[in-house]
Amino acid sequence: MLKKALSTLFVLASLAFAQRTLEVWIMPNSAQPAEDFKALVAPFEKAHGVEVKVTVLDWGVAWTKITTAATSGVGPDLTQLGTTWVGAISAMGVLEPVDDVLEALGGEKAYLPAVWRTTRLEGARQATAMPWFSELRAFYYRTDALRAAGVNPAEMFASWQGFEAGLAKLKASSFRDPETKAPLAPLCTPGKNTWDLLHNAAPWVWGAGGEIVRQAGGRWQSALNSPESLEGLYFFLSLAQKGYVPAESLEKNTAQIEADFQAGKCAVFASGPWMIRWAQVPESKGGFAERTAAKNLGVAPYPAGPKGRYTFFGGSNLALFNFSKNKPLAKELLKYLGSPEAQVR
Repeated sequence: MLKKALSTLFVLASLAFAQRTLEVWIMPNSAQPAEDFKALVAPFEKAHGVEVKVTVLDWGVAWTKITTAATSGVGPDLTQLGTTWVGAISAMGVLEPVDDVLEALGGEKAYLPAVWRTTRLEGARQATAMPWFSELRAFYYRTDALRAAGVNPAEMFASWQGFEAGLAKLKASSFRDPETKAPLAPLCTPGKNTWDLLHNAAPWVWGAGGEIVRQAGGRWQSALNSPESLEGLYFFLSLAQKGYVPAESLEKNTAQIEADFQAGKCAVFASGPWMIRWAQVPESKGGFAERTAAKNLGVAPYPAGPKGRYTFFGGSNLALFNFSKNKPLAKELLKYLGSPEAQVR
């Protein structure tokens, strides 16, 4: 009898402990993602007497991990989702509605329209993700390399023609990286093994007047085969065909291309705003502040195409799995992470 009572108490204690633990999956959002996230949630843990367990997923495996959790019903309470993933995961019917969380944070008026649209599957009434951070893609370049090649950044990034002309000058330049003593590739861009290939191609498609998808007959269809979309894709692909992109780059992913730029192998590449932060963080903490690339870092918008200047707008949201055993507490964490205090930190 006593043994049974102790066993019951143990089970109840285990359940109570489980209810004070939250599991969160995130991606590498900073130089030290796990440590930085734990520091961010420390005030929440203290205020609620809860432990937040964080697991960092590399972007290259995150999609597989998250969809596996969605189909198996075994996973974290909260997960980070790239904004382009929200629709697909929402359509699987595994995310808990978070309209009450968003309302507590100010509702639709608290967000830019483009951000608000990422909170749900297109056309859905209920929100299934909370915006966490937003980002824009831009070009990063080596100011020393462009200067040595006689390239004016304002001209190079003004138009497609200027961009290609600048790459041609960089290719012909005799400039060598002071650290590696080797010439820099004019442009580095990831290829078939990256998770954000469409992100990189989209500005060229839009710049030509094309679209990624279009609605026809009440259904969404691919629009990549339109003349305008193909014009943008062909220009983007032609940069590799003309020798401005090293062949080995096309076998790499975004993280590897970022590493190549930091190591002094590339003159120009496209990425997000995290590059600016990493350029100010020492190598011992995951950045590249000591490298020549950080000391000669320039930033420019995507060049304007025939139909205007565009960039890729993205970022990440946080979503709550509906199989979570800690929904009320998880929603409180969402409110905290979306609050002005946590956002500023």
